[in-house]
Amino acid sequence: MRIQNIQSGYDNQNFKAKLVDTYAMRKIKAGLTSREADTFEKYVNIIEKVKDDKTYVYDALLAGNNRVYKIHEIDKNGNLINPALFADYGKNPLNPLKQLARRYENYLKR
Repeated sequence: MRIQNIQSGYDNQNFKAKLVDTYAMRKIKAGLTSREADTFEKYVNIIEKVKDDKTYVYDALLAGNNRVYKIHEIDKNGNLINPALFADYGKNPLNPLKQLARRYENYLKR
């Protein structure tokens, strides 16, 4: 008997990274210029191309007079994994997304 093909159970599943649609993400997206919105969509598309079954949450909070923009990973139970993977302290709300997209670009190049 000869084996023609071996399939693992993972081949048929559609794993991909995703960003949870939160209030902070919608608020930041609404305040972007059209050029920044295009950049935002580019980053999200890069992140969601990679199939690794990870979920991320984009969060913005006020710390004193500064805004802090962060991206957290969520575990399988829906809990935030601390500390945040990427953060920006008041300069650019797209910077954490840019950092995560760069990480995934490296996955895509392999």
